[in-house]
Amino acid sequence: QAEAARRLPESVVAVGIGRTCTDPLDLPLSHREALRALAVGARARGPGHVSLFEDLGLDRLLAGCSDAELAAFRDATLGPLLAHDAAHHAELVRTLEAFLACSGNAARTAQALFVHYNTLRHRLTTVEQVLALSLDDPDARLSLGLALRVLRMLPR
Repeated sequence: QAEAARRLPESVVAVGIGRTCTDPLDLPLSHREALRALAVGARARGPGHVSLFEDLGLDRLLAGCSDAELAAFRDATLGPLLAHDAAHHAELVRTLEAFLACSGNAARTAQALFVHYNTLRHRLTTVEQVLALSLDDPDARLSLGLALRVLRMLPR
């Protein structure tokens, strides 16, 4: 990437790297992994990135889904909350993201958002009402976290 930037200063170069293989017959698999790493890097990091397939984590699974399928999941999971935020100039999506990042600890979330604890509790109750779910449900939290990740990858 550095050499390409030196030789072609106006170009943006992205790199995808598949897993190392010892058998030449595994080269096509490594090549597919490199292409997947490149696609994930473009979604998650934008142009001019270096992505290793081994480091993709959850994004490795998401890369196997089409943009249309990811967008449908995002909209089905977060759509009502995104619409509520837009209609009411609210910050419920940001609040939800902070809550999940703080492992569901409301006190830490309130501190992270610089809001009063009662304000946070009210926002979280509104999130639950708008989405018709409980934030105590681990499956709901997993789906919401995944949908928020997709939202970062594929903004509306």
